[in-house]
Amino acid sequence: MNIIERNLTLGAVGYNACTQDELIGYIQNYPVDRACYVSFLGAPHISIAERSPAAKEAYQNATIVAVDGMPVVKVAKKLDIVCERCGGPDIMERILKEGVEKGYTHYFYGESPEVLVKLEARCRERFPGIQIAGSFAPPYRPLTEEEEATVLAELREKKPDFIWVSLGSPKQDEWMEKHASLLVGSKLMGVGAAFKFLAGTVKRAPVCWRKAGLEWLYRIFKEPHLLWERYLKFSFGFLRARKKAVKEYRARQEEPEAAEEPVTLQ
Repeated sequence: MNIIERNLTLGAVGYNACTQDELIGYIQNYPVDRACYVSFLGAPHISIAERSPAAKEAYQNATIVAVDGMPVVKVAKKLDIVCERCGGPDIMERILKEGVEKGYTHYFYGESPEVLVKLEARCRERFPGIQIAGSFAPPYRPLTEEEEATVLAELREKKPDFIWVSLGSPKQDEWMEKHASLLVGSKLMGVGAAFKFLAGTVKRAPVCWRKAGLEWLYRIFKEPHLLWERYLKFSFGFLRARKKAVKEYRARQEEPEAAEEPVTLQ
């Protein structure tokens, strides 16, 4: 199994910057006898990690932190790291599609019952033969101990290959960190708004916006009440981290090579 290193650090967030093919191959081949959860993080999560110790810990303990955002991809390329955007919705869609032939089973955790109904219907339509083990829409409050035990019992019994989690970050990352060791055998994937996109309840930005790194702006237009603070207020942490990372990289590039020590003949 090829190991993807945490090769990009911005602030308190370390990313496993790589291509989509590398990421998917790593996830699919990750040993089933180990706890596994994947966080998909972009620029706003750098500030979130600075402000929340719990979020920072969840991000740092993730099995892999995928680069979900063109601003972070651009920084990686500036530092000569070969990578591409590995967005949660894109990776989820690819694994759902490829998983039909591989026989993967899937469980959807998050969003509302209405979104889950549409999500399952769209998945069965788009990916004929997909195996959906189940789904659960948690209430907009903390689960009681009894409710949590019931959900965990179902997940352990069904043991799906993939548990897709859509609670928003950092909530979904903290949930995965807490439960990953209890759900060994399943790969937990925190994919944020992917459920809404795939269900068709929220329209995703056109490809040209995504390639230009402007999906965040499109999403603000569509859901300003939910996202304006995250994308605008939390952008400053990313800008500080970007400046520091580029400065340190340039300093390393300018360091003279260590002179070889003279050889003394005896």
